[in-house]
Amino acid sequence: MFPIHRGILEFLGFSVLQPEFIYSVERLTDEERKAVLNNWSERLINIEKEIMKS
Repeated sequence: MFPIHRGILEFLGFSVLQPEFIYSVERLTDEERKAVLNNWSERLINIEKEIMKS
């Protein structure tokens, strides 16, 4: 993802947020899946703050 973020998007003037990677989602337990989804939900709710930092 770094070459795309840095080499293309940032080079063209876009503000790029950090990507969200979740590995081996097929192996997550229900509790782990809920935690991942809660973290993603919180990130989306607070995305405006993340945008202001970058």
